[in-house]
Amino acid sequence: MLALVLSLALVSPEPVSHAVPQNTAASDVSGYWTSDRMGSARPVAPRKGSPLRAIRATGAPTALARTVTPLSIRGTKQPRSVGKVFFTMGGRDYSCSASVVNSRGRNLLATAAHCVYDAKRWAKNWIFIPGYSYSRGKHLRPYGVWTMTKAVIEPEWARSYDPDYDYAFVTVGKYRGRNVANVVGAQGIRWNQPAKVSVLIYGYPAEYPWNGSRVVGCSRTTELDTVPAARVARHRFARCTLNGGSSGGPWIRNYSSATGTGYLVGVQSMKWMNSSGVTTWNSSPYLGDRAYKLYLKLGR
Repeated sequence: MLALVLSLALVSPEPVSHAVPQNTAASDVSGYWTSDRMGSARPVAPRKGSPLRAIRATGAPTALARTVTPLSIRGTKQPRSVGKVFFTMGGRDYSCSASVVNSRGRNLLATAAHCVYDAKRWAKNWIFIPGYSYSRGKHLRPYGVWTMTKAVIEPEWARSYDPDYDYAFVTVGKYRGRNVANVVGAQGIRWNQPAKVSVLIYGYPAEYPWNGSRVVGCSRTTELDTVPAARVARHRFARCTLNGGSSGGPWIRNYSSATGTGYLVGVQSMKWMNSSGVTTWNSSPYLGDRAYKLYLKLGR
């Protein structure tokens, strides 16, 4: 059962929604992604941040914590709800990361907003491949290919790409008559979490030393910081070095290797470099009441 409080009364701008045209066949979208196109898709790089000396610690949240419970699938020992995203933007093919999160429709994903909307346009040919890997010349799709049906982002992202709102929720259609969460399980979500939490960050980094062929994880304890020079009022930071292609990957708290699930507390958004240009930190927007309200647009 989902542990939701649906009587949420928040005053905030209305989310920006997008629905894939009904005459767009899932088979056409999936068919677009030939082996060559998948292999040449450019990794979307997390937004680049200024050197870390500009970062200042910010206070811990005081808002009410809210929770959606995970959905575990019998026999799962790996995070197969984490997958690679392929999409087209401005005539070019790109890759990102995403994860399945629990919802009543069993069809919801969490990712970065810049993996669905950028340069004043919505992504096209958007697919999600849970458990994706590339091996021996083949793009492996162990649990199928799932296509976007709807997406929601915050108006601050649509208007000015505010990094504090670089998160999105996406619904996908059925594949062979089944909803994605019923096939691969789903992460729970916890909003308004403390500054210091232990997380596992997953994604498909595709820049050196990685090539996007497999999911990569990083285990760290987070902090909350503000970076005025980068317009970041509050992000969750972890000393990880995941790069292009990992955008949208989940930050998971209380991960269980027995079930492959835990609680989403962030999504990969930005990479932060030292004065030598070396990536030394990753960050996620803080998932508070606004993110909870956005979830309710598609998740309840």
